[in-house]
Amino acid sequence: MDRIFFISSTVSSNLKLLQDLDIKEHDIYDPEDPDCIAKVLKSVDEMRDELVQYREKLKLWEKFENDLKHADPRDLDYLTTEMMLFYDVNTHNFEPPKPPIQGNRNPVCSLVVDDGQSTSIMSLKAWKRLCLTYRHVGSYSDGSPPIGLSIFCCVQNYVASHGTEGICKATRSQLRGIAIFSNDDFD
Repeated sequence: MDRIFFISSTVSSNLKLLQDLDIKEHDIYDPEDPDCIAKVLKSVDEMRDELVQYREKLKLWEKFENDLKHADPRDLDYLTTEMMLFYDVNTHNFEPPKPPIQGNRNPVCSLVVDDGQSTSIMSLKAWKRLCLTYRHVGSYSDGSPPIGLSIFCCVQNYVASHGTEGICKATRSQLRGIAIFSNDDFD
């Protein structure tokens, strides 16, 4: 998992448990924030844009390397302004672009909504739309497979929604897995 977004009003009580998941503070949102879903989607789009920019730079780098192999050392025409982007003043070498994540692949992202029941997130149109379109989040303009967003919704009971209570139909209809367990304390 490359990045986990967390929407919860009770996240402070889970910090020790979440520390191992490497969830950044700026990726934690309040379910009462009407823009929390938009902020998550914006972050995924920014990750996509970074990857697109990296891939464009990588194409330039590959062209630069090819031009360098076939260049006459006395002719500096292959050194374009664009290629100077790869010059590292500290090492005095040309360096390839660094990928935003390990490898040239889509990042794997997830959204965890914990204790969202009885909060306004469950009645947001943006939440319902996300539950239906999660596979298309972070779409590329060239038709490449989108980043997508795996959603984990942790609730205390599984009932149909009424206002902010329960789980909305959009969430229930897209459910691909469920774990049910007792939370009673046994001595």
